[in-house]
Amino acid sequence: MFDFDDNHKKTNRLLAILKYGEIFLEEYIEKKHPLVAFQKAEMFAKDFSEKEKIRAHNIAYDKLLSYVETPAFVPESDEEIKFNAIAFLLKLEVDKKENLLNVLKRKHHTLNNIVASTPTEPQNSSVANFPQKSKTTLTSSTLSNGLNLRKPVLGPSILGINLQKDEHVYFIDTSAKLIKKQKVTTRIDYAGITFRLNLTDNLKYRSGSINPKRTIEEKFIVEDTGKFYITDRKLGFIGFKTFTINLNKIVRVSMDYANNYVLIYKENREKPYIIQSINNNEILELL
Repeated sequence: MFDFDDNHKKTNRLLAILKYGEIFLEEYIEKKHPLVAFQKAEMFAKDFSEKEKIRAHNIAYDKLLSYVETPAFVPESDEEIKFNAIAFLLKLEVDKKENLLNVLKRKHHTLNNIVASTPTEPQNSSVANFPQKSKTTLTSSTLSNGLNLRKPVLGPSILGINLQKDEHVYFIDTSAKLIKKQKVTTRIDYAGITFRLNLTDNLKYRSGSINPKRTIEEKFIVEDTGKFYITDRKLGFIGFKTFTINLNKIVRVSMDYANNYVLIYKENREKPYIIQSINNNEILELL
């Protein structure tokens, strides 16, 4: 006799195992940290049996391998170290670990050949190592050679970014800070003439005029933390605060080296958007 409840439970467990792989991959793509991705997936699988965990780990491996083989995956310099850590955390068999590393090596080789075969314009050696402080009138056709040599870093379904057809993401910082310049009262000074009269040991009389004077300064404060991204058509920020700017609407990009901020000036807007990223120089190079 067919047991509907038992079959339903098995289906749910299978879906949960598949979900483990999705959680692991999405977290790794976003954070690029094997342990963080593993811990996030393991929290979801806290009630898994040992047998189910083995299946879940293999699913995570399959999904990661499929992603690595796509054009969206661009390996970082320390990716091999991260993949070795993943193999250890997921307790992968030796052949699966070697397969993952071999695919990574092929991807490195392919990208190196693309870069080597792409002609670049000679640069003035006196300025080549320093990002420009400002540029004017940016459009998708005037993006730097560094962006043109890149491949897209992530897919729209992972990032939650609305992309047009044939639009690609070339840069993302998932922990960028949106900065706001704000007037802040730093001190209150009191001025004026007062006098105090001791009437008795326990009774005192005070009179006069006190004029409080506020000291106000303009300070940079963190307004929000979220994702800052650059595509070949626009840039934007996604957090509690959100904005998007088409590249052809950007009139200037500059660097506040004292505070380590990138200032992005939009057409018909007086105040700049201020971004702080761990990759500020990379943003300047791309724009």
